[in-house]
Amino acid sequence: MANIKVVKIFNNNVMLAQTPKHEEIILIGKGIGYGLKPNDIVDESKIEKRFKLDSKEITNHYIELLNNIPASRLDLTKKIIEYAEEHLNVVFHESIFLGLVDHISYAIDRYKEGQQMSNALLWEIKRFYQKEFNVAKETLTIIEHDEGVRLNDDEAGFIAMHFVNEQSNGDTRDAVMTAKAINDILTIVRVHYKMDLDENSIAYTRFITHIRYFLHREQTVSNEDDFLFNQVRSKYPETYECVKRIRVYLLESLDIALTNEEMLYFMLHVHRLTQRERSK
Repeated sequence: MANIKVVKIFNNNVMLAQTPKHEEIILIGKGIGYGLKPNDIVDESKIEKRFKLDSKEITNHYIELLNNIPASRLDLTKKIIEYAEEHLNVVFHESIFLGLVDHISYAIDRYKEGQQMSNALLWEIKRFYQKEFNVAKETLTIIEHDEGVRLNDDEAGFIAMHFVNEQSNGDTRDAVMTAKAINDILTIVRVHYKMDLDENSIAYTRFITHIRYFLHREQTVSNEDDFLFNQVRSKYPETYECVKRIRVYLLESLDIALTNEEMLYFMLHVHRLTQRERSK
């Protein structure tokens, strides 16, 4: 078995190490760094997660990050990830640790300084990623227990999106399908309205969030009537025609049939997105 050597110990559970090919990696595991010093050989049976750092610039960034974050918050983030994996019954992509530890530590520091960020996508997160949001709210109790601060729902929303973005089932084809479908749907909107879309706008981000959720949703049967659907269809006929094109694309390309309720949500998002561009 190849020997992995210690480069730097951040705490008993997190270290920077080097492979025999001189690649630098961050290792996480319970007690993995206990009693070790630089150049010691790592007990690979204790490795729970590893992160390969692709460039010297990225390596330096994360070394600086981990050096400036208290060891207690590294352990806190590990605890949160384990809690979320258990309660969501998922396996996260390993990169979640570095992004989440940075976010949580910064959020705690901001809270202690009396600064709290508003989450513009909180409504969508609660609506479309309910399971992840509920688990994220529970992790606020873990943070409160360890750090003595109670973060708000906006922060739960940010944490939930880390859970959403980093889930991995090992099927890269699914990610490719999702990316292609999102691009195709956006192209339908651009061509139908003959306009460019502002990729930095909140409306654009919300639309992307909605499409991603829709493509990975569990099939449900709607119990709602079509009153609101018919109202919106009559009020925004051009939007309805655009969404009809999206409906045809989804059926022909992905064998997904849109219900009237789902068409309603697409219409609301498309109208919001295109009206913003027209009002400029």
